[in-house]
Amino acid sequence: MMFASGMCPLWPLHLVLMYLMALIPLWMACCGAASAAASAIHFDPAKVEQLMEGNTTSVRVEFADLAPGEYQFRVDPLDDSGQVTVEPRDIVFRLDQPEDVWRAFNLTGAHLGYTSVRVSGGRVSPPAAPSPAGSASPAGPAVPESGEAELAVSVVRSNRRLDKIFAYSVATLVSLTYVNMGCTLDLAVIKQSLLRPVGPAIGVITQYLVMPLAGFGLAMAFFSDPGLQLGLFLTGCSPGGGASNIWTYLFNGNINLSVTMTFVSALVAFGAVPAWAYSLGRFITDDTSVVIPYRNILTILVSLLVPCGIGLLINRFLPKVADIMRRALKPWSVILFIFIVAFGIYTNMYIWRLLTWKLVLVSAVLPIIGFLGGGLAAWATGRTLEDAIAISIETGIQNTGVTIFMLKFSLPEPSSDLSIVVPIVVATMTPVPLFALLVVRRLRACLCPPPAPEKAAPPAHLHDSESGRHLVAAVDDDVSMSATV
Repeated sequence: MMFASGMCPLWPLHLVLMYLMALIPLWMACCGAASAAASAIHFDPAKVEQLMEGNTTSVRVEFADLAPGEYQFRVDPLDDSGQVTVEPRDIVFRLDQPEDVWRAFNLTGAHLGYTSVRVSGGRVSPPAAPSPAGSASPAGPAVPESGEAELAVSVVRSNRRLDKIFAYSVATLVSLTYVNMGCTLDLAVIKQSLLRPVGPAIGVITQYLVMPLAGFGLAMAFFSDPGLQLGLFLTGCSPGGGASNIWTYLFNGNINLSVTMTFVSALVAFGAVPAWAYSLGRFITDDTSVVIPYRNILTILVSLLVPCGIGLLINRFLPKVADIMRRALKPWSVILFIFIVAFGIYTNMYIWRLLTWKLVLVSAVLPIIGFLGGGLAAWATGRTLEDAIAISIETGIQNTGVTIFMLKFSLPEPSSDLSIVVPIVVATMTPVPLFALLVVRRLRACLCPPPAPEKAAPPAHLHDSESGRHLVAAVDDDVSMSATV
């Protein structure tokens, strides 16, 4: 059937179709040229993984299907972070006939992280002399005048002896602190807390409800990198930290309740940590299986019970020694805190390169949320001030050692080393508000000391020793008479 108008039935759509059909060959030609440019350079190995800081590796690069001429290529890192250094930077050669060329450059790991190295360049001039008259020119493939390719590189931290010295020294000093703390404990009070576990229950509920949700919310709000998100979330899921007992003692809180809560928190961690990791953790990463450090959690229990048990034995059999250790606990705790912060910062200097304002902010906010959440829960349930101090501090201070273990064994390097920056910064920022509040308290006590309570005068009859003797004699006579009757 003919259209009355005599026009194409696809009008005006046929104009668009004709335009697209004309562009398709041009698009295919551009894609082919880009593919040829990318395929002209190859690396051996195809990528450099887990290059240790300070180590150097050689990378071979192939320039394939090159026509005769003079070539110049440049090897440069893609960013200015200085994670790797490259030698040599320039690759120059000349070809008189078509062939493949292999060259090499050295990569040296400088700093932890991911980066890429780009090789770019091409032919800078054609062959210097034309072919003799009557002779055929060397046949060569039609290649682009320039090309580039990128080599993926990951750099991991070196195994340093200083890290082991720091870990062992901190473990030893904290164990000695727990021995001192054991001298201050009262088994009767701890037993009462376990028989009527109102305080420990409040602390555990706030520990494993407030902190995981706060860590997850802050991670999703401030971070886009899955490694940092997982690091902050798992920090919130970890059990209470050992430093909570020290800070509770420094603030005159209920140390017996604090030690009991630490013990109960570590027990509950066997179920609470995997429950949070396998529920909300799935929203952060699906392709990572989080390793739960059950042995590490058990180590927390042992490292708490054994030194405290030694302190209790000293308190029972060597009371004079226990009294000296109790008086030395507060200054010793301050010295330990300064040592851990100073030595820890020096040992992990690489963290300063990775710090951002977001990381510092969330690392400071997370423990503050725990302090406030635990304190409000204790106040709402009518706990005493000493109990509220213990619950608040126990809720806000996390055992970041558990978090570091989980990240180390759940993520490949260097992702694991990059993600453990989060718990390390959280552990560094957590004591800051506590230390500031402690300084303010001490200054206030020095500048505005509370008035000394007036001593009540002894009863008047105690001043008269003669009357006292008569009273005792009278009592003795009454007792004797009663016995006779």
